Amino acid sequence: MLKMIEMTFENTDIMRFPADSVNMVLKEISETITLVHYQPPFAGTSEGASQKIGQGYISVRKDWFQSLAAEILSAAQHQTAGPLAQPILADYHQVDQAMVAKWLAKDLTAEQVQKKIFNQLTLHFVQGMPADLSSLTLHDTDQPARTLWLPWRNHVNREWLDYNEFAVNFDSPDEFVTMFDGRDPHIQKHPQQTAEAFGLVLGEADEEDE
Repeated sequence: MLKMIEMTFENTDIMRFPADSVNMVLKEISETITLVHYQPPFAGTSEGASQKIGQGYISVRKDWFQSLAAEILSAAQHQTAGPLAQPILADYHQVDQAMVAKWLAKDLTAEQVQKKIFNQLTLHFVQGMPADLSSLTLHDTDQPARTLWLPWRNHVNREWLDYNEFAVNFDSPDEFVTMFDGRDPHIQKHPQQTAEAFGLVLGEADEEDE
């Protein structure tokens, strides 16, 4: 049984989600096997295998982020370790207790601070932000962890390498959704259409369908 999904982003942030906070559909998963023999002056052999997702989506409940933000706030207020948040955010660099302590020192209300925490937690997910999710690692109770790579392309804005033309972030009423399709470099222009193809119920959106 799937127990945890680990998301890795292009800027090296990693966030871990319990399986019950996530919905996902991953299609057209393929495997690539490589074997490379290096020639002098280099030496050695490199071999490996990787799995790539052709298309799909993954979504995270907004109320899960709200609960996590509340726990981080409480831990900062009481100067405790935050045992639940700590393993989830061990490799996530957009918010930490030192940052929260600075906000609290500015005499912001608890509600204002929690909102700032929530915003930092969801930077990689909100609509309007470039989708930069690069891989998913699935942790099962009785099988080895499995890493799946998202389709990735950056041909338009070569100077901005964390921008994925094959993916788009979108908000539903209750979830943050990242959709991706390795055959559609224009996915960002018609997120609503893509969502409907996946059977997702999303909010209103202004689109530039071609």
